[in-house]
Amino acid sequence: MQFDHRTPVALGGESTLANVRLLCRAHNLFEAERVLGEDRVTRARERAERERARHSEAKAREAARAAAREEKARAAEEKSRLAAEKAAIQERDADLLSALKSLQFTPEQSARAAEATKDLANGPLEPRVRAALKVLTARLATKQDFSKTETKPAAPKSAAA
Repeated sequence: MQFDHRTPVALGGESTLANVRLLCRAHNLFEAERVLGEDRVTRARERAERERARHSEAKAREAARAAAREEKARAAEEKSRLAAEKAAIQERDADLLSALKSLQFTPEQSARAAEATKDLANGPLEPRVRAALKVLTARLATKQDFSKTETKPAAPKSAAA
């Protein structure tokens, strides 16, 4: 159902209770074409459709801009979070590197140990230092100890003597 003005607003009619009635869409269109003329109603309808399309496009552009702003804000927030996380890891790594330096490990060895123990970076320092020491001393424990000399069994003497 649609409101129809008995005397159209375009012809000076008012929106009063006496001038307004309810009609179905088809009859409202029929009355408008009868009173105002088919060309005028068609032009008005096309103008209204263009206006609705412009409005719809403007809403879509604004929605796209809003989505882009939200994405940019999310990206900035993520970048900030990652930077803070990286700074915290570097601070924890600095503590580990300092501890390993005081134990006379080289910066390369310390960096290798820090990388190997990065899963423990969020916890206390002591377990991470212990794990780093295990990483750094693992090769020492697996090397063969050449300080002990093995005695080889004597070769059998030949019977020709």
